Amino acid sequence: ATDAESNLAILRWSVIDVFDAIAGEAPLVVFLDDVQYADDASIRLLRDVVHALSGKRLFVLLSVRTDLPESGEASLADLLLLARRHQVQPLTVEARRALISAFAEAAGDSIGDEAVERAVELSGGNPFFLVEILKHLFEHRDLPGLPLTLQSLVEQRLARLSDGALQCLQVSALLGRRATPSRLRRLLRTRAPELLERIGELERAGIVSLVDDTLVCDHEMICTAALAMLTEAQLRLWHRRVAALLTRELLNSRAVADLWVCMEHWQRAGRPELALRLALRVARWLTQAGLANEAREVLQGVERHCTTTEQRARWLREVIALAAAQRHWGDVLVRAKEYKEVAQKLPQPQPVHTDTELHECNAILRANPSMGLL
Repeated sequence: ATDAESNLAILRWSVIDVFDAIAGEAPLVVFLDDVQYADDASIRLLRDVVHALSGKRLFVLLSVRTDLPESGEASLADLLLLARRHQVQPLTVEARRALISAFAEAAGDSIGDEAVERAVELSGGNPFFLVEILKHLFEHRDLPGLPLTLQSLVEQRLARLSDGALQCLQVSALLGRRATPSRLRRLLRTRAPELLERIGELERAGIVSLVDDTLVCDHEMICTAALAMLTEAQLRLWHRRVAALLTRELLNSRAVADLWVCMEHWQRAGRPELALRLALRVARWLTQAGLANEAREVLQGVERHCTTTEQRARWLREVIALAAAQRHWGDVLVRAKEYKEVAQKLPQPQPVHTDTELHECNAILRANPSMGLL
């Protein structure tokens, strides 16, 4: 097994041991929100925990959005097969009134019966919508002008932000869980006191909170609405700046887990060739470090991004290098043949002697020992 595989195994059993120890002393509830965004490795780890601790006093509660496009990954679907599903329904009328009462009590204020019934009706049982309506009522006291859609209500809240605070929110929405103050300061090119003022404005507006040095948006819909206020050109340029920053961090730290995030930002920035170039560079690192399985996962994941002959040729060179490192000589010969066919279609002539040719020669000699070995 590779070092990475060994580390993953250690992590897996460490998590299982911790949960097992806690569940052995008292019932344990683990709640994970927005699991549809979890990466494949995390989902596999969670599935292993559920399998290993079946029969223990462990209750795992997952929140999964069902209105998102399919990711194409089988792991989440496999995990959900183990679960008992419950479709979350809108709040009942009684629950809506109770939430309004609790909100008013916490705010030290009161709402008239007419406003209560209007809010109950307009919210449709959506708790986030209901809270936004209550915030609007307490702030403006203008029931007749109450927005009729959640989208318009969120847009009104964003319109009251200063330009600096709105831009801070938009960039943090692009960064997602990587929205740390240090990254925001570099991307916004602002001084620390000014950034703190922007974050403070967003926090006072109830839009974001700082959790473990990460700026977290109150609701995904707010992030979506904030980004919708950018033009297509602005959005691409911001994706490009975010991609450049995260790529520099990846190249310095070699944190391969951030590769897919960097690639997505390059894609959205309209620079898919840079996304592919970065992925192939990371695959080369992994091959040279002896992490063959990780390199293979990267190469398999980016194959669909090879849309030109040149990109296919570059991808094949890395695939051949990986096969040679693993001494899979049959794969080397098959891929080398494909590479020659692709290389003939390239507009510029290729070097006479390359590493790919050397790998092919080694594969031929391995397949025919009578010819002698290099």
